[in-house]
Amino acid sequence: MADDQDNGSETGGSLRQKLESALDANASLTATLVSYKAKEVIESLGLKNVTPEDFAGVKLDEIEARAVKLEETKAAETEQVLRRVLSSRGLAGEDLEKAVNDLTGSKTAEDAAARIASAGRLSGDRPGSATDTVLFGPDKIKAAFAKKK
Repeated sequence: MADDQDNGSETGGSLRQKLESALDANASLTATLVSYKAKEVIESLGLKNVTPEDFAGVKLDEIEARAVKLEETKAAETEQVLRRVLSSRGLAGEDLEKAVNDLTGSKTAEDAAARIASAGRLSGDRPGSATDTVLFGPDKIKAAFAKKK
């Protein structure tokens, strides 16, 4: 038996122990990788209801889809809880909707339309309104001739 170990052969028990320790290390590294990937997805998508702990046991390639589903589910649950609490405090109808939207940070369609409209407004000079002091080359010559007329 001592000669077998000197030749590099191992017993079944020691091989099994090595395999189990390698599997444990692999599982630990996978869990760490899933946690880092989950943090990255949460930050990149701007999710606020999902935590990296929600992804324990999830495969790496399923994290993003799972994150979106979890965010929607948790947001809906949060909204339901808020509705129940606020309605038990006497709010109803439009006041309830406004309070829920204020607490959840939901934007109404009017707010979205205002943000889109403001994004379309550009600041600065209109084309053709530049003074001749900022013009160069042929544009400056054209502006000088236009002033003389």
